[in-house]
Amino acid sequence: MKKTILAIGTTGLGKTTMARLLCEIDVEGSNGIESGTEKAIIYETDEFFYIDTCGFGDSFGTTNEEIFHDIMRLFQKHGKNNIFNIDTILWFCPESVREMDPLKHEANFIQRFVEYTDGYKPIDLWKNVLIITKGTFLSHELINGPKSAAKNACQTFSNMQIDDDSFFVKHFPCWIYDINGNTNARWAKMDSEARFEFNCYRENEIKSKIQHLIPNFSPISVHFKQGKCQKCNAIGDPRLFITECHTTLIFNHSIKIEYFHPERIVHFHSGSKFLDHEPDEISIKRFFEKMLGTNPTKLPASQVSSEIGKEIIEVCKPDLTVNQVQATPESQPSRMSQVISHVSQAASKVSQVVVSSSILPSIAFLARHSGSASGSKGGVAPPLGLYLLAAAGTSVTVLTICVGGTVYYYETKNISCKRCNKLVGEKGCIEKCDNCKKEWIETGCTIGYECCKQDENKPGCKAREKCIMCQEAAIKLNSQGCTQYCMKCKEMWNTPGCDPSFKHNVVIMD
Repeated sequence: MKKTILAIGTTGLGKTTMARLLCEIDVEGSNGIESGTEKAIIYETDEFFYIDTCGFGDSFGTTNEEIFHDIMRLFQKHGKNNIFNIDTILWFCPESVREMDPLKHEANFIQRFVEYTDGYKPIDLWKNVLIITKGTFLSHELINGPKSAAKNACQTFSNMQIDDDSFFVKHFPCWIYDINGNTNARWAKMDSEARFEFNCYRENEIKSKIQHLIPNFSPISVHFKQGKCQKCNAIGDPRLFITECHTTLIFNHSIKIEYFHPERIVHFHSGSKFLDHEPDEISIKRFFEKMLGTNPTKLPASQVSSEIGKEIIEVCKPDLTVNQVQATPESQPSRMSQVISHVSQAASKVSQVVVSSSILPSIAFLARHSGSASGSKGGVAPPLGLYLLAAAGTSVTVLTICVGGTVYYYETKNISCKRCNKLVGEKGCIEKCDNCKKEWIETGCTIGYECCKQDENKPGCKAREKCIMCQEAAIKLNSQGCTQYCMKCKEMWNTPGCDPSFKHNVVIMD
């Protein structure tokens, strides 16, 4: 059965070197100044579990209490049914004839393991301890310091007087002369029996010597409790809880900020609102019938006399050309589009309204006649456009006929609005969208959220708080929280604590 060896002692006295020799592993020990081991670690072979530990007075600044808890947590982690057995404790000590303070602290450190045993006598612990000193040990008095520290630690813990004859602890002085490949002619010439008298060994002789010195006494059985702090995340033996804990319990929400749309998706007009008229098509028809007569043969020449009428034509001429090429009035809705521009003299807006040529059969007839006259195949009429141009704030209206590539303009002042009976140049009575040209009361031309008019793929326009735990959401969450938090650090309960002065609230789980 594998033996479990625990190595304890001051930095630089050979704990990690012993691990290399016993376990035949490639590890580097301390150089005597800086520690080689920062945390307790287990090395395993076919014969040993060797536990190397952080040295007392190490260069990492680790306290003895931290070292003890580090070792005990390792024991609990690798124990079975909350029990961990130690066969031998190797205590690496400096040679000393007196009981120095560091030796007292180290002996008390070892004696503390009895606190975790079940009915184990304090004095029996030292039967499983092997003191190892580094040197040839020329005087037996050099072990008096460590042995005295061990006996006094046992007396203090057991609160009873112990005589020298009843107290027993083994000692193994050794000097490894060929460590790290070094050679010494004096020791190399000696045979092993002679060297052993001086406690001098080769590297390959240490393993068998330690195996011989390991006692066959019952192991030190370290017993653990399994507990959990209800405030922080400490789990294990409550006696090992040296971590900080939380202070006062409060309830909060785990809040994140999310953006949302407070209103539903609707249709709306994306353009600006403007006022327009609905020209009276009957008055337009009467104007052309009067101008063309009863038996027209061709369209008369343009008739525009006022400066305002001429400026209206200049403003709308580019748009009329585009409309003429793109489509005929029959393919467009009545009063299809509005071109907005400034007329310098009238200082007002100009509107362009498409008028259906179906109200004037004679106009369509003249268009076909013009097509035949111009050589169109089969007498097919060229594209025909009929428009009403008006400038707001004036009584001037220009009726426009586009036939093929020719545009005819006819000025009049008698076109009124079908709804309000005002002249179309006066302020409009119908609210419209300048994007879709539909009336404002009709279904909008764009779909989006009513609150911000953004489309449904856009991020929300308003922020609110939402708890990621309970999913409750509000502009400002004022309800009692659903999650336990620490009042001091504001971290969640069952996370690492924040205050060493607060006690753990432990529940034993076994």
